[in-house]
Amino acid sequence: MSLERKRPFADAKGLRAWRSCSVPARLDNDHPERHRLEACHIPAEDSSEGVYIVDTLRVTRSVSADVSQSNAAASQLPAGDTVRATDEASAVENNRMNDVRVPASAADLTAGWLRGILAGQVPAELPGLTVARIGAEFGLASELYRVHGGEWSVVVKLWDTSSVAGTREVRFFQTFAPDTGPKVPACHFAAIDDALERAVLVLEDLHDVEQGDCLTRLTTKPAVLLAQSLAALHATWWNRPELANAEWLLTMPPTSRDDAWYAERRDLVLTRFEARLNGVARDIVDDGPMVASYARRQLTDVAPTLLHRDLHLDNILFDLTNGEPILLDWALASRGAAIHDVVKLVFTIAELDDFDTVVNAYVAELRRRGVGELWRDELIRQLGPALLLFVVNDTYGKARWEPGSPREEKIIDTEITRVVQAVEFWQRRQPELFDNLR
Repeated sequence: MSLERKRPFADAKGLRAWRSCSVPARLDNDHPERHRLEACHIPAEDSSEGVYIVDTLRVTRSVSADVSQSNAAASQLPAGDTVRATDEASAVENNRMNDVRVPASAADLTAGWLRGILAGQVPAELPGLTVARIGAEFGLASELYRVHGGEWSVVVKLWDTSSVAGTREVRFFQTFAPDTGPKVPACHFAAIDDALERAVLVLEDLHDVEQGDCLTRLTTKPAVLLAQSLAALHATWWNRPELANAEWLLTMPPTSRDDAWYAERRDLVLTRFEARLNGVARDIVDDGPMVASYARRQLTDVAPTLLHRDLHLDNILFDLTNGEPILLDWALASRGAAIHDVVKLVFTIAELDDFDTVVNAYVAELRRRGVGELWRDELIRQLGPALLLFVVNDTYGKARWEPGSPREEKIIDTEITRVVQAVEFWQRRQPELFDNLR
């Protein structure tokens, strides 16, 4: 294989992640994942050209269709269901799939395909090879499969690159993953097929980890560990030239939010969440465009770093041996001020009572890693406008999100509640910020 990038995948650290969170498939205007990405401030029209490619193949649709027809049910497996690749037809399929780099569906995840892309890493024997859909209970729009044979297993992530996620997660692993700072999912294989508009990641099936849950908050110890991991990410890439060179990164704050974007959502968000938004939170949302503009001005000339940007507990695993966080789902990787990740950590992930402990842990780790320009006082100054921007963009971004499951409904309810709680908390801590908005 050849990869158009600066360092080979062979340089990657040991594989650590069994699950990578949502990367949207092709989304229409009413798909709930589109609206969740809007809440993360991702422009729906964003798309990226495939620049970094691992042996991009112009795989013909006829070959992929033939393979899929041999096992049509595999592409729509519900969570927990499996398909076996052990019969004679599968053996023929394995031979045909050796040269297919990006699978069109789960039916393409065969022993032959695995051996073709992971030369020397796949056992000679894979008894009872199964492909099982996983992650569907989290409402993922991407396709995640555990491929298991004997004692060997991997997790394969498939998605549509014509979606808002584009090719960013593949590029993240090419550019940043070997030296990210915190633990991240490392890859056996990553590739993009421009012809099929498909991408694939092959990740280790990690055990002895605990999955986070975005409907809960962290207790003190794991929140501190997450603060240190986030500081490791930000310190590693603080004002590095690679950020400017990675033109595929999203920017934060987003440049695509104009008056029209806010105007078409304002009445909807006020109507939908009016009963939940009270006091100052209601005023911030009501004056969303003005507040967002004010917040962006307060955060100019701040050194950029690499941002996760989609930081919530569904995107984090915790190592059961030492509690260390493992950060997942880098489809929204961005460059911008570190405070845009920190605001989510302190206001939506950690308990508000642990605010000072978590902030102090983050700043101390930054200092330990050589970043001397973000003292606690400066971080507190930046947190105010970052919170304002988060409140506006998060609520406006949810305006069109229609929940497709009880869990999605709970996520919306929980996140709106946390927005209000964050505003009330910060109004007690920094009332002058809100005086400036009057």
